[in-house]
Amino acid sequence: MTSQLFQTLQDAGRDPVAAAGVVGSLMVLGVIVTVPGLSHFFGSRSLVPAGWTIALTSAAESVVLPTMVTDVTRRLGAGNVALRKGRVHLQVM
Repeated sequence: MTSQLFQTLQDAGRDPVAAAGVVGSLMVLGVIVTVPGLSHFFGSRSLVPAGWTIALTSAAESVVLPTMVTDVTRRLGAGNVALRKGRVHLQVM
C-alpha cells in the first residue's frame, strides 16, 4: 500500500492536491496500522518502529530503483540496452 502511495506521489510531480492526498492517506494508514484495536479490526498486527522502517524503506525503493535503472539505461545508450516489456536486457557485443 505504501509503495503505491509513493509511486502516486512520484507520478503526480508537484501537484499539491495529489501530495495532500498521499500525505493524508499515509496518516490514515499509520493510525489504522499503529492503533492495536483498529489494526486487529482490519486484520493486521500493530507495527513496531522496525516494521515501519522496513515498510517505508521498501516502499521508497519501489520508486527510487526504477528511476535509477531508467537513468542508467539512458546513459548506456540505446545500442547497449534493450527494453522489453518493462525489463532491462543488456546486450553484450
